[in-house]
Amino acid sequence: MSFLLDTDIVIYRLNEVQAASDLIDELFHDRVAIGIITYVEVLDGIDRSSNPRLARERFLLT
Repeated sequence: MSFLLDTDIVIYRLNEVQAASDLIDELFHDRVAIGIITYVEVLDGIDRSSNPRLARERFLLT
């Protein structure tokens, strides 16, 4: 089965919300993806963050 993650879940994961991390970890054995809209929304948030470089690194490692 495949899962498309919503922007909120991705942002919660980046903000280290445990429930979001647990959900993604649980789904990880299946196919997990984000859509282009989510990708752009997250990048916009990264660019507006207080430390864009660190936020971008965390996003790319997630």
